[in-house]
Amino acid sequence: MIFKCQAGPRWARYYVGPIQLLVCYGAVVGSSLLGGQCMKTIYLLSDPVNEAMKLYHFVMIFGGLLLILAQIPSFHSLRHINLISLLLCLAYSTCATAGSIYVGSSSKAPPKDYSLKGDSVNRLFGVFTAIAIIATTFGNGIIPEIQATLAPPVKGKMFKGLSVYLQPTNELLERNFSDAKCAELSARNVIPRLISRTLSVALAVTIAAMLPFFGDINALIGAFGFMPLDFTLPVIFFNLTFRPSKRGSVFWLNPQ
Repeated sequence: MIFKCQAGPRWARYYVGPIQLLVCYGAVVGSSLLGGQCMKTIYLLSDPVNEAMKLYHFVMIFGGLLLILAQIPSFHSLRHINLISLLLCLAYSTCATAGSIYVGSSSKAPPKDYSLKGDSVNRLFGVFTAIAIIATTFGNGIIPEIQATLAPPVKGKMFKGLSVYLQPTNELLERNFSDAKCAELSARNVIPRLISRTLSVALAVTIAAMLPFFGDINALIGAFGFMPLDFTLPVIFFNLTFRPSKRGSVFWLNPQ
């Protein structure tokens, strides 16, 4: 009876919608921190002795680049950036795989230690943290679907990919102060969009600089965002939509 009362528009607005926004905005925080960590790694490799610049400096630098990308009006303008992102991801995956194989099979590789550190309690928490991180890693594909449900029209958007994770949130919130009768690049729409997106990115970068724990942020997003969207809600919605018999195996095996 509880699910019957909560299903429908209210369910989507007060439960599913906030989780979707949490996932999208959390991805902005996580990507800002990851970008800063990558830039710091490159910096230390080029100059191992000089450690004058801290992690939050690189997070702020990456936030400046993110701020520029966030001003792209809509998803339709991201296809070229998506292509570059795809090529970079493929190159990174290829280099990481080749490097791992080389280090693993090389006789000059440093000694390997696969032992688990910490007591039993920390290991147990580590297991659940790892599960949440895995949910975040493999659940990123759901974000284009979130964008498609937040901002119509749906057609074609799910296949464009996603380079700026803040875009779904932008398109949803900007309905309140944009004017559809004016041109997309008119001052009436550009100025509010510039202010709102700048504030959103600035807040995300500030959070990333204050909480430099990429693994923990991933676990938080996975636990409260991707796991409900990927595993819990589909089961509930299936039972609510198709109403399988409680005496049948489908109803009881579906949550499994």
